[in-house]
Amino acid sequence: MRRLLILLALLLVGVMVGPYIIDNSGYILVQFLGYSVEMTVVSFVLSLLIVAIIILLVAGLIKAVVHRAAIGRRWMRKRKVQRAKSLALEAIQALIEKQPRVALEKLKKALALEHTDERRLLQCLVADQLDDPELMRRLYQELGDIIKPSPLQQQKLAIREAAKQSPQQAARLLQQTLEKHPDDIELLSLALQLFAQQPAQLRPYVDQLLAAELIDSAMRERIFCAWFIELGQQGGDTLKIRWQSLKKAQRNDAVIRLAYIRALQHLGEQGIAAKVLLKGLKKAVFNFEQPSERQLFRYPDTELISYVQSHLKATPEDHFALAALARLALAANDAELAQKAMNKALQVYPTAERYRLLGDIHLALHESQAAAKAYQQAFNVKNPS
Repeated sequence: MRRLLILLALLLVGVMVGPYIIDNSGYILVQFLGYSVEMTVVSFVLSLLIVAIIILLVAGLIKAVVHRAAIGRRWMRKRKVQRAKSLALEAIQALIEKQPRVALEKLKKALALEHTDERRLLQCLVADQLDDPELMRRLYQELGDIIKPSPLQQQKLAIREAAKQSPQQAARLLQQTLEKHPDDIELLSLALQLFAQQPAQLRPYVDQLLAAELIDSAMRERIFCAWFIELGQQGGDTLKIRWQSLKKAQRNDAVIRLAYIRALQHLGEQGIAAKVLLKGLKKAVFNFEQPSERQLFRYPDTELISYVQSHLKATPEDHFALAALARLALAANDAELAQKAMNKALQVYPTAERYRLLGDIHLALHESQAAAKAYQQAFNVKNPS
């Protein structure tokens, strides 16, 4: 631009000074569309110079406007990108806080501002947490060749879709898939959801569920108990044979043995349950606390009562054994022994359940006022920590 202006200035000086030097200013006649204009060479050059300057100014103005518009677009683009990033981070935070629906809404807004494959993949993860297989399948289709679900992932989607239409079909698909992938945590989680009302179906996977920390010992006991009940309902010696076929380590597992006892009691096999309970105590599979808290001392088996009394001679302060003896004595219609044992248990460790049992004992002794007092204490007592 500067060189052009210098060149024009030199040309102007030459045109203006030249004619005066040779004493001949010269004239130019311009005709255009019927119009005629006559001017000196100097005037003509000045006119050209003015036109050139105007053109340069207009061009500069246009360039400035375009430049400013480009800056504006870049600024707007940058602002949209920053807003999209902020929304994506908020979505991740919501996902961490177990708020998948909030995360999904924020991701939708982020994707509306700026599409990235990473955010769409994150959307798949959110859809998975929402347990929305239809949305996941649609998102995978949109991703196209960027990412394709593995055969296992496709099978999981099929299981989830089937679960909404036909739980039985979903259960079959799940069992088939678990046979090939027994340690897959997502499949195990699906199994917990599908078999929530049929815990016996979870028995083949209980070790994997426990290893994955998807269940605790209480749920493990519930699963085995449901399985034992299901076997017992088949009739015959099915349950007995299956129990005996378990490995010794399993039969001596406290959770499994307690589940077996509970199942036997549920099936009305109180005498057998008492024998299994006694054997567990003798083998130290569990102490008195676990079966006592589960109220498993129900059947007044003579041998079991003798064992409890023998144990109390050695450890008279074992309040769990005292409570067990109270239950067994009450079941054997020996209310006086039951009262004596329960009073000792309450002195060591008073609980609401034990006061309620004491009330039952007083009723068996036809002591209604004492029973009412015991029941009232059951409402008022606070179990010691």
